[in-house]
Amino acid sequence: MKTYTATEAKNKFGQLLDDAQRGPVRIEKHGRGAIIAMSAEAFEFYKLVQDPEISAAIQEGFDQLDAGKTVDGRTALMQLKNELVNRVAED
Repeated sequence: MKTYTATEAKNKFGQLLDDAQRGPVRIEKHGRGAIIAMSAEAFEFYKLVQDPEISAAIQEGFDQLDAGKTVDGRTALMQLKNELVNRVAED
């Protein structure tokens, strides 16, 4: 994860925005983590994962995996994509 000091974040704000589009960026103040900057898309995904129903679905997937009930990766990703698209459409 890329890290900026608060002063660097202020002075290089445009670069920070570009970096945050590629992945989370840690901003430190007085040598300690103060905030994490991330893209709007990443934040929307983060909010979805925090949803209790989504968390339950993820846990159910792990439980099915543990029970040997699997599907190929393409099918799993398509199912996840469809679920997330439906969630975003509802909001």
